[in-house]
Amino acid sequence: MEALADAGRLDPVTVDGEPLAAGITARLTPGHTPGHLSLVLASGTDRAYLLGDAVHCPTQIQEPDWVNLSDVDPALAAATRSALWEELEGGGHPFTAAHFPGLRFGRLLRGEGRRFVAAPG
Repeated sequence: MEALADAGRLDPVTVDGEPLAAGITARLTPGHTPGHLSLVLASGTDRAYLLGDAVHCPTQIQEPDWVNLSDVDPALAAATRSALWEELEGGGHPFTAAHFPGLRFGRLLRGEGRRFVAAPG
C-alpha cells in the first residue's frame, strides 16, 4: 500500500469522521488490523453502517469479547465492538459486516441480550 500511496494512486484515510464523498464517512474501528475503518453511509437523518472486519460473526453481538485469531489487538477489538453495539442499539440503524451470512443488512435488537435481525431479502 505504501508503494501505491507513494505513486499518488492511493490516498490513505487516517482521520476518524473524514468524509470520503457526499454521504460516505470513514470511521476508525481499531483492533482488528492497524488503521481498520468502517464506513457510515448517510442520507438525511438515515444511516447505514458497513463494519468490515470489526465484527466477524453475529455471535460477537452477544459476546463482543470473543476474538478472532486475526485481531491484532484483541482487547481493543472487543472495546471497539462494544462501542459499536452501544451506538447501533441506540440509533436503530442498519448494519452489516464483511463476514456476516449473505452480507445481509440488519438491525441490533435488545431483548434477552442483543441480537442481529436480518432485513427481509
